Amino acid sequence: MLVRDIMKNDVVTVRPGDSLSATAKVMGENRIGCVVVTESGKVIGILTERDILLKIVAPCKDAKKAKVRDVMASPVRTVSPDEDLENAAIIMSESNVKHLPVVKNKKLVGIVTSADIVSILPEVSRSLMNLERA
Repeated sequence: MLVRDIMKNDVVTVRPGDSLSATAKVMGENRIGCVVVTESGKVIGILTERDILLKIVAPCKDAKKAKVRDVMASPVRTVSPDEDLENAAIIMSESNVKHLPVVKNKKLVGIVTSADIVSILPEVSRSLMNLERA
């Protein structure tokens, strides 16, 4: 199975100069745990709920004054839509990340998350069991 088989194509993006409070609002409205940060169409970072908690909420900083660039993780690991899903999972594990932007020809085309991978595990397990029976 390939990344393209389970990735989400509708990725919410923000710019590095966007306000953090507005970005957090967008994340809440869309019920998403991260946004991809782009500049001139290229992925330059990623911002997660955890980044906001650890870098703004915990140290009691003002989210209204912070910009996305102040909190985002960069550089960010990406994968190709043609990447094997198992390799994407390995990249997530080795990089200790739960979200991987999917890039083709240097352009953002989707995102794959650890939750996406976990959701297909029963299907993968059934396929493996069928192989063993053959």
